[in-house]
Amino acid sequence: MNTVIIALSASTEPYQKVEEDLMLTRKLLQIILKYRFPVEILTKSKLILRDLDILRDIDKSAILPPDLRSHLNHGVSSTSPYQL
Repeated sequence: MNTVIIALSASTEPYQKVEEDLMLTRKLLQIILKYRFPVEILTKSKLILRDLDILRDIDKSAILPPDLRSHLNHGVSSTSPYQL
């Protein structure tokens, strides 16, 4: 089975103002968690803090692609002010 990495915010902000009401990003993260995909999120929004519970679970259960394991780490980038 091939493993993939899902990147949110390749070209748009995943935590736009409307996300507070629609919770689409949160729903996507729940699906990502279910299938144990790794995820990368690039955002400037503090709304990401709402989803830390799911992001922590993704961090614990995601299957990193074998060919990228030596280049990827679990957790939040060290340049982030937010840590899992």
